[in-house]
Amino acid sequence: MKNVFVLPTDKPSRVYLIKSNNRLGLTSTNPEYMENFGSGTQNQYIYITNDEKFVIDEYITDGIEVIKATPKLVDGQGLFNRRDWKKIILTTDQDLIKEGVQAIDDEFLEWFVKNPSCEYVEVSEDYFKPSNIVYGHDTEPYKIIIPT
Repeated sequence: MKNVFVLPTDKPSRVYLIKSNNRLGLTSTNPEYMENFGSGTQNQYIYITNDEKFVIDEYITDGIEVIKATPKLVDGQGLFNRRDWKKIILTTDQDLIKEGVQAIDDEFLEWFVKNPSCEYVEVSEDYFKPSNIVYGHDTEPYKIIIPT
């Protein structure tokens, strides 16, 4: 059961694919280094999903593309719904992070670049740590359990 998806992007990203050897790389956390590195690489976004039923305006993926859920998808109407859509809960996609999807932490990114064949990770919900609480709301409800 796959829940980790790596998709190419033309936008700046810390994660990139080195085309010559088909390996992932990771840049610094400094935003000025989040750029395109030329024709020898392809920027990548990572998406981690779960099997929760998604609702309108949540981001979803089928491993091919990322979209915002529409009423037709939520209600199960149309041919488009025959694809296996999953709710995105964690990502490196800065546009989705700005929309409220939780960012993937650096610890997991560093591990994943060294273990890119991983297709499934366990995610603990309701991850609690005092620094995550802002105005009574948990800002980071998910914690990735890194496989050992």
